[in-house]
Amino acid sequence: MQLRKHVLQVRDIFHKTFDYDKDELSAKEEEALTIELEKLYKSLVSADRKEMQVLHDQFKSKEEELGAENS
Repeated sequence: MQLRKHVLQVRDIFHKTFDYDKDELSAKEEEALTIELEKLYKSLVSADRKEMQVLHDQFKSKEEELGAENS
């Protein structure tokens, strides 16, 4: 059960970062989002941080592939 909670936290952080791309995000909302993400990130254990890096690397790889296809 504890492992599942950490996996969900990692995914929450990853998906919440996309909220920064919302055009209608006010400065106050952006600040609140940053605070929320910092709290979530600080609650992670090192294994979760590694999982976060894996998700980030996968996303960057996919983003680069799509960029190459669109060129």
